[in-house]
Amino acid sequence: MIKGYTKAINKALEYTHSHTAEEVAKEITDYFPDTSLNDLTAIVERYMNIDSWFETTYISEEDFIHVQEIVENAGELDKTAPYDKLIDNSFAK
Repeated sequence: MIKGYTKAINKALEYTHSHTAEEVAKEITDYFPDTSLNDLTAIVERYMNIDSWFETTYISEEDFIHVQEIVENAGELDKTAPYDKLIDNSFAK
């Protein structure tokens, strides 16, 4: 089950990295019914611009720290998490 989930996430990441913010926003708009396509496109573009999506499900320690910095800068993280306790790359591509 985990391997299948990992494969699906990789497929979504490949799509995200090979399409425009507007194309991605159109694909996910049904999941955000209260958000306009313009706003959703701007949000996706902002995430793309700060490089917040990984290329694959493999998460390096450097990437893990980078994501925590993004969340911390948004004021949403009080304490960093230990990489070796949370990341398991055994199913990563």
